[in-house]
Amino acid sequence: MTIRQLKNIDELKRFYNKLNGKYEGYIQLSDSRISHIFKTPTKLPDWDLLHNRPNVFIFEMVLFDPDRSFSIRVKQINDSWYVEEREVEWDANSEDCKLYYSVFDNHKYQELKMVQVWEEIEDPISIEFKTQVPVSVMFAGFEKGEKQC
Repeated sequence: MTIRQLKNIDELKRFYNKLNGKYEGYIQLSDSRISHIFKTPTKLPDWDLLHNRPNVFIFEMVLFDPDRSFSIRVKQINDSWYVEEREVEWDANSEDCKLYYSVFDNHKYQELKMVQVWEEIEDPISIEFKTQVPVSVMFAGFEKGEKQC
């Protein structure tokens, strides 16, 4: 399942309040660096707690529900929020799945799991042939266990 939508602030609030699982990921607010980091599956903070100061809003949010292998990406664009939801599979042996240096802990560890998502489309050059094109990169949680340097 893949859903891509632009939402206004009220739609984003309704969407956020319906997220009732436990997630890995982070939330960056508009007035600060990333301060809400969830390296283990965690219940999300209350919407009103996040938005407890004037003119503060979610600037970026990436979440991964490991129980459902489900990833959510939210990015503020002008006066809207781009929301992408999709199922992702983490296979460490796949070329589509890679570990990246974390933006946390001074970029010391390769711990961010990112999955490159491809979709098959009709090849515009070769009639009757299909080709794979990259359409998204989704967060798939944090690498567990020994930290890799």
